[in-house]
Amino acid sequence: MALNKKIVFPLIALLLIALAGGGWYAWQHAGHDHAAEGKAGQGKVEYTCPMHPFIIKDKPGTCPICNMELVKKLESGPADQTPEQKQQAESLGQIALSHTQRVMANVATVEAGQQPLSREITAVGVVQFDQSRQAKVTAWIAGRIDKLNVDTVGAFVSKNRPVALLYSPELVATQQEYLLAVKSREQLKNSPLSSISRNGEGLVVSARQRLMLYGVKESQIAELERAGKPTIRLPIYTPLSGVVIEKLVQQGQYVNVGDVLFNIADLSRVWVEIEVYENEFQGVKVGQPVEIRSQSFSSKTFTGKVTFIYPFLDPKTRTVKARVEMPNP
Repeated sequence: MALNKKIVFPLIALLLIALAGGGWYAWQHAGHDHAAEGKAGQGKVEYTCPMHPFIIKDKPGTCPICNMELVKKLESGPADQTPEQKQQAESLGQIALSHTQRVMANVATVEAGQQPLSREITAVGVVQFDQSRQAKVTAWIAGRIDKLNVDTVGAFVSKNRPVALLYSPELVATQQEYLLAVKSREQLKNSPLSSISRNGEGLVVSARQRLMLYGVKESQIAELERAGKPTIRLPIYTPLSGVVIEKLVQQGQYVNVGDVLFNIADLSRVWVEIEVYENEFQGVKVGQPVEIRSQSFSSKTFTGKVTFIYPFLDPKTRTVKARVEMPNP
């Protein structure tokens, strides 16, 4: 009976050792497989800044540069990633911003479409007279300014009203010659000799031309012929209606032929000469619209158009001038 006990005990011990060894082997293999599966099924999660991609952290937080919230960035995993993991990995090139992030980053979005490219150029300009709307009032004959109808700078003048009256003995003599020529023509027009009648007409034409060279208008010559006596003072008219920008004569002053009496400018339109830097003037073209703002009218915006670009560069300021025409507000 003692012999039986000695035989049974080793068999039981051996069985326990075998079971324990098999369990340890199974636990080792099972643990190794689960770890591999976990690594295969999960990628390393990192966080990056949408505005500064080189900022990468392993936990959530804010960007040390712009204080924006970090977003998840999933590293590429093994080839056996799940479809969701692959889709997330493929979308890493896209950046998703919350409303707060868009406001902080000053990001604006617009629907994609086709439209002309535009570029805004800011330049400083100076308002000037339109040189094509300026004129000089000059004396067509030597004489004395007996009366000035306009005596101040800034006054408005009309081309239908005289700005001054001039007395000239030479003009009076020429008017008398014209009246004599008209009288002779009437006397000679019934002559049987055609040459004599033609001479009478020639005298009238010659005297008329001299009067017109002195600045006498056709209507004034007709009035002279109707009245039958010379006009003592010659009215002087301006070539255009506008504003007196310079006055160069005084009442009672004697003037010679060609002397400037007034400078007149039509201010219905003006020029704005802008200075564009040399690295930007290639974007300025004739015909382009221009928005103009002035400190005098800070709440208003005026529009004009580029009409001319000067063909030279200012060597000191490195700018090119462009001319903008606009209505005078």
